[in-house]
Amino acid sequence: MHDLAPHIFRQRLLMEGIYTIEVDRDTLARYMSGLAAHLDLRSAEGAATLRALLGGADVFSQSYRPGALAARGFSPEEVAKLLRSHAQFPERAHVVGAYGLGKSQRVIALLREAGYERPIYLHGALAECCALYESFGVRLGPLKPATGAKREEMRGEIVLAPPSAIADRWSRRLPDPVTAFASGWMRVRARARQQGVELPLVISDHADWGQLTATIAETGAEEIWVTHGREDALLHYIQTTGRKGRALALVGREDEDQ
Repeated sequence: MHDLAPHIFRQRLLMEGIYTIEVDRDTLARYMSGLAAHLDLRSAEGAATLRALLGGADVFSQSYRPGALAARGFSPEEVAKLLRSHAQFPERAHVVGAYGLGKSQRVIALLREAGYERPIYLHGALAECCALYESFGVRLGPLKPATGAKREEMRGEIVLAPPSAIADRWSRRLPDPVTAFASGWMRVRARARQQGVELPLVISDHADWGQLTATIAETGAEEIWVTHGREDALLHYIQTTGRKGRALALVGREDEDQ
């Protein structure tokens, strides 16, 4: 940056009381340290700080490994893709497949953060979980029931539904729907094609390894039950901490469905 715009930085430094003729590397480093911060996105504090910064940003430049922010649930580019499609096809409804607890609320929050203020229509299976979030003070903005709404009313609107509903008869009542699916698995294009998803959205709300191990320690429990996924590695970690670990299988909860 010193090489690209030395005069701009020299003027800015002079305005802020740093009187120097030459803007050398050390001076610039001291100046930039007040404008930059190192964030650990694997920690709750780092994630919260980034969300606060994104909420007040005019421009967001991401010099980061592609998909890494999306894997941690920060998906501004995915929501932007949804909103671009929404603007491009104003005569079509956009139905987004999202699980009821956590994922659908994350999609709604990302849409609100991106400035989308219109009512979001909900499949009946998602309404109760959204109401629960709002009862704990999480503001989701205007929501409307999709069930019972007239077909023309939902033209040009965003509709959230369980993933199973986007390929079901339920979605056929929507006006020429664009089918989308919010999942970390949408990074695998073959999965999107297999499920007939027109607009794959790489949005994940899964905890990272550091969050899982930190939560285990915070519980203070002597025995931890692990479910949903490849649990071998986590069970091994639990045993190394002196705790008992057990794999708990839930019928119908496979990796392939997430």
